[in-house]
Amino acid sequence: MQKYSIIPGATAYGAFLEIRVPVRAPLHWLNNSRNVLAYLLEGFDETALPDGPQMRAYGVRLLSWFFPLPAQLAALPGAGVGLLETPPPTENGGWYLVEGGVAIRFYESGTFEDLDAICRALLALPCHNMYDLDTESLRHFFSLLTGLLPTAADVSALLAHGGADVLGLGKIENERPAAIATTHTTRAGLLRRAIGEAQNRK
Repeated sequence: MQKYSIIPGATAYGAFLEIRVPVRAPLHWLNNSRNVLAYLLEGFDETALPDGPQMRAYGVRLLSWFFPLPAQLAALPGAGVGLLETPPPTENGGWYLVEGGVAIRFYESGTFEDLDAICRALLALPCHNMYDLDTESLRHFFSLLTGLLPTAADVSALLAHGGADVLGLGKIENERPAAIATTHTTRAGLLRRAIGEAQNRK
């Protein structure tokens, strides 16, 4: 299953990203992710960063996608697990269930630049927060972060399937998103270690 796909959208310029997250219990994962993200946004000290308000805005944008697409909502009552084939491209900014997990759609015109900003926001939220996260909430947070973070291989696969336009890059710049993906993965590992060390000192 390719993690990132390009959906054409309803207009000529409306193509957007879709992320497929492999999870065994997608409804639980969605609920836990939504709850921990809302908690982090509530306690986030946006004055601690020059772009703190923007970080919060991208976190809120992500939170708004943790609600089902209309086609998924219609499929849930009395439809077993409610798995869908691909919903219409006019439906975006939400999730639907797929075999082996869940797919999260960006709003129309959602690009790699948006994904990059969302990942940076997720990395910032627990670092500048007035609330403590317990062990269970941290587990849900890192599960959400892992589900969204692109790897260099993910970016290469997306580029191979014609994703340069959605990535917002020309052919010459194709190496840049892979480098960004690697940076995010490295920072996520550092954050995990820093939080673990802080907990051990308590």
